[in-house]
Amino acid sequence: MRAGRRVHSPRGVEAHRVLSQWQGDALGQEGRVVALKVFGRPPLYLATTSDVQKYLDEIFHEEKKTGYMTAECQVIHGSDPEIPENVLQVGIDYESGYGAVLWYCDGEMRERVAVDSSPDVAEHVWVSWNPSPPEVDPQVLSDPWCPSYFNRISAIPLDVFRSVIEEYFRSGTGFRPEGVQWVKGQFTGELYEEVDSQ
Repeated sequence: MRAGRRVHSPRGVEAHRVLSQWQGDALGQEGRVVALKVFGRPPLYLATTSDVQKYLDEIFHEEKKTGYMTAECQVIHGSDPEIPENVLQVGIDYESGYGAVLWYCDGEMRERVAVDSSPDVAEHVWVSWNPSPPEVDPQVLSDPWCPSYFNRISAIPLDVFRSVIEEYFRSGTGFRPEGVQWVKGQFTGELYEEVDSQ
């Protein structure tokens, strides 16, 4: 059984300290920072594109290529980072070479997403959808606490997977990335309903 320890949300004072240290290559719009919470590790705060590239290089090039990694990312808006208005949950299985993502929004961001995309996007949890999924389920871990796993059709190759994470970080909006197809899902990473797949 794959297991892990859930990392709690960062305290507001920590996020404000990082916000005050922004540099010239800030992500997205000014006043935004990405909080990255990897299960079993202290939270990280990525405030610049340099921070993002360095961390992603560590994930995809320098870390060991066995086992798994799960993390929750959120773009912090304004003064209350303890209340996540958007979450991009990611799971990586290094041995199979696949990853999967889950996205949802809450609070005031629902109104912005409903206007920018649609009310349907704003009201549901979404998981990645691969129209040509691997024949063998790579069992990408969604939550090590349960544990729960993404469905096989949510698994995408790691090279595509990285570009989706980069898009989310780079935009700084917290909106659902467009570099992958989506299908309605559950907070566990499982499908909301069965979808036809190969």
